[in-house]
Amino acid sequence: MKRILLLIIPLLFSTTINAQGWGQTQKIVPDDRSQSQQFGSDVDIDGNFAVVGMLPSANETNVYIFENDGSGNWIQVQKLESPDYNQFDHFGYSVAISGDYIFVGAWGEDRDATNSNFLQAAGAVYVFQKQPSGLFDFVQKIVASDRETLNAFGYTVAVDGDYALVSPVRHDYDETGNNFLDDAGAAYIFELDSGGTWNEVQKIVASDRAAFDYFGQLAIAVNGNYIAIGSYGEDEDENGTNLILSAGSAYIFERGTNGIWSETQKIVASDRSQGVFFGWSIGVNGNQVVVGSNQDNEFRGAAYTFERNANGIWNQTQKLIASNAFPGDRFGQDVDIDGNRIVVGSHLKHIGSQGDDGAAYIFEDKAGVWTETAFIYDAFYKSSEYFGFTVAISGDFAFVGAYGDEEDENEENNLNGAGAAFMFDVNEPNTLSVVKSDFESIIKAYPNPVQNVLNLDLGRYYDNTRLHVYNILGQEVFSKNYNNSRIIEVEFYNQSKGLYIVELALENQIHSRVKVTKQ
Repeated sequence: MKRILLLIIPLLFSTTINAQGWGQTQKIVPDDRSQSQQFGSDVDIDGNFAVVGMLPSANETNVYIFENDGSGNWIQVQKLESPDYNQFDHFGYSVAISGDYIFVGAWGEDRDATNSNFLQAAGAVYVFQKQPSGLFDFVQKIVASDRETLNAFGYTVAVDGDYALVSPVRHDYDETGNNFLDDAGAAYIFELDSGGTWNEVQKIVASDRAAFDYFGQLAIAVNGNYIAIGSYGEDEDENGTNLILSAGSAYIFERGTNGIWSETQKIVASDRSQGVFFGWSIGVNGNQVVVGSNQDNEFRGAAYTFERNANGIWNQTQKLIASNAFPGDRFGQDVDIDGNRIVVGSHLKHIGSQGDDGAAYIFEDKAGVWTETAFIYDAFYKSSEYFGFTVAISGDFAFVGAYGDEEDENEENNLNGAGAAFMFDVNEPNTLSVVKSDFESIIKAYPNPVQNVLNLDLGRYYDNTRLHVYNILGQEVFSKNYNNSRIIEVEFYNQSKGLYIVELALENQIHSRVKVTKQ
């Protein structure tokens, strides 16, 4: 396992260096990595198992399973292959795991569950079940009951317990197969029966479906008796009025005692506006829903949280934005929620270059308020990694895909577009950014490690800021005063590789000391 190691030198400084949790513990790549594999295009995690898919640029695609060995090492234990592979099936484009089951989407698959009845790109999903041996075996191929040419069923998949949700990239008809509306969208619910077979039990659509709503195309989630589905192209508010083009919406379905899933509420952002794509991504956990809106506010992006009250009504509780947001970041590209933790991807965030390095953010419920607690990214960032394109969270672990990454787990052996995934642990110190100590603002330091310029975001403007940089021997190598500043750029061009301490005094009081590694 490769860890980012930073020395702690308690004798050099009397003030404790503050560090968050959610430190990176491992960079994960497959044992057969290859050029243009785009490993990490989709990821999911449940307990001690993580699963990673690939984009369809490669003719033959696979899915990889990693297991936590109990010591924090995630080991590749299996590679899943399509049992009836055909070129351009795009097996592994979407993945989901829950308990003993893994669902793998293959939206380009042309044949039905019996491997017959050719319909170009009708799509399919392959189900794998964990066996007593610990390996996952293929057990079932599922398709839509009303499969059609070019519907691309399996474009998005989700599973929780005995229920799975599958959506196509496009669908034009309602739940009865009638009332054509171009790309209105749909989703299919599958239930696991007592004999171990997954059966389609219901097709669901929006109650106010319209052309080009894209209901379910990208954003579906299921947890317990709740389903949440995004419809990023939708134009009307929760009452079906106040048209705003592509403001977006989401729909909540609940399972009744009769086993039927019914739409119970349509939700929209409280500050809805044109083209923000609310519903681009979605997650549900218990009575909490999080919805991504990755084009909000000049493409900075946002995410919205909703909570179900005692009367069964889902109310917006908060709008989440990145503390260091910039236009074009696309915060909300992907979201996931587990318990009191949310992870949000921002795959076009610039870290140390102008080339879409990507980042992700962790929010935790602090006394009823969702609070950003970590800003994470690839410490060895490079352009066009698209870190944060897909994210997942389970317990103490956050899992982030970066399908454009080019290096292996040791940052060697460059392969264009090979891809990678990154594991973060809440119990591991996070050296990528700094949390507040005794001031009301939060300071962020990035990128860390640094090659040329370290950015310090003080969280707000201060009239007087004094900066000192010390080398590993405690010798001052740089100092400067700043007036009325919030963002400070510290040049490391002329410094040698190694560990440095950056000390900040705000309004003449020591605020924080930050460990920084110069590459």
